[in-house]
Amino acid sequence: MSLYDRVLGIPFVYNHIRPLVVGGVDMTPSFANLEVQADDVVVDIGCGPGVALQYLHGFRALHGFDTDANAIAFARKLAAGRTDVTFEARAVTSADLEALAPTRVMMNGLLHHLSDALALELLGMCARLPSVRRIATQDPVILPGQRLSNFYARLDRGKYVRDENGYRALIAKAGLVIASEQIVRSHPTKGRALYLLTALERPAARRS
Repeated sequence: MSLYDRVLGIPFVYNHIRPLVVGGVDMTPSFANLEVQADDVVVDIGCGPGVALQYLHGFRALHGFDTDANAIAFARKLAAGRTDVTFEARAVTSADLEALAPTRVMMNGLLHHLSDALALELLGMCARLPSVRRIATQDPVILPGQRLSNFYARLDRGKYVRDENGYRALIAKAGLVIASEQIVRSHPTKGRALYLLTALERPAARRS
């Protein structure tokens, strides 16, 4: 891991310095996109330092997975004493998903860190789970004419920032349906970076 990656992986930098660079970060639209209800089991893949706890307040259980041990240590402090929240310092597996049977899956800022092969594997795992009712994603996106936002996107730690069609192609190949998508700013009034938000559903769940 490069020094750049290690610095940006420090929870203080992620929570306080990164927002200053892009003009503020408000993930309300991303988590609202998940449409979590009180009886939902949420799996947050690439959960970082537990930011979901700032935005989600009513659920049956929340299970976060991230390969960054420092971020998970910070998240566990936020969740201290809670029996409905767990954080694991490792990649999620298909066995985890089958055992947890999530109804909602969050992939906030995740897909642009994954190659097409890895992204398809992960999305496909979720697409095959009968319990999943919705998957929410948020990622930097390359957009025509958006020079400043594209500049920030190319500075991102993720090496697989795509344009809109690139993300759509991944989603379609994984067998998922886009229920909604939108372009949002990192902050509604001050944000300088633009992100693509999608709400994804399994075709079977969409028909039911």
